[in-house]
Amino acid sequence: MKKYAVKSVVPMLVVALVLGLATSAFTAGNWSFGVKGGMGLTAPLIAVGDLLGENWNDTVDDFNQELEDQKDWVESWGGTATIDLAEKITRGWNVEGYAQYAITDTLGLRGTVGYLMGMNSTFGINAIDYWDAWWADWMTSTMTGTISASSLFLLIEPVLALPMGNFVLTVGGGPGYYMARSSFNIAEEVVGDWFGTISDWTVDAPLSGSKIGYRGFLGAEYSTGSLTIGAEVGYRSTGEIETTGQATVTEWDVVVDTEELTGKLDFSGLYILFGIGFAV
Repeated sequence: MKKYAVKSVVPMLVVALVLGLATSAFTAGNWSFGVKGGMGLTAPLIAVGDLLGENWNDTVDDFNQELEDQKDWVESWGGTATIDLAEKITRGWNVEGYAQYAITDTLGLRGTVGYLMGMNSTFGINAIDYWDAWWADWMTSTMTGTISASSLFLLIEPVLALPMGNFVLTVGGGPGYYMARSSFNIAEEVVGDWFGTISDWTVDAPLSGSKIGYRGFLGAEYSTGSLTIGAEVGYRSTGEIETTGQATVTEWDVVVDTEELTGKLDFSGLYILFGIGFAV
């Protein structure tokens, strides 16, 4: 009889311990903190005034065709050329940190600070020893360009939790303030065997803007008491973020022109995050 009693009590203690550990990370009055990182399937709308009046992803093919044409022209005049084709930006990195307060055992409020970064796209051409009939000289030239998009964001999100043993399902979402930035840079240098450097210029066009956006998510967490690991999938909607900035043109390291620009950014899209956190 005693042996049976011991056997029956042990499973009950184990179950009680598991349930206690599972809910300790989301218990009324508790604070929890954590970090998350992952990737989003976002294709940010990037437009940069007169320099890039359309969505970058819609103009990549045109950029690459121009590079191919330049390569063919260089080779037709006896030179050699290598090109770095531009890429469409179809994904980006997401890293964030959060603090969460459990109002009840199933309802919390989360504050998040994060950073979004679209994958940079670079392009260019390096041409060597081609004949330029206009200058009557053998030339070497280099052109490089980079375009990028990123955003800091602040979020306030209600979170609903459904404890299931050691696992906790969460669903939440809410508004966020997105501080976005894009950068478009291009530089070219042309050097002749006889005339020396005949062209050395750069264009630098950073733009920035901000807007209120929204996101919603579904998460799954595994709790071992104070430590929690989990994953989250969601959708972010920022709409078009109006940006402003200035394009600066330099020649031989001297500013020769500036122009005010307006542009657009949009970071809407699906994302997935993996994270780790702890409760106090």
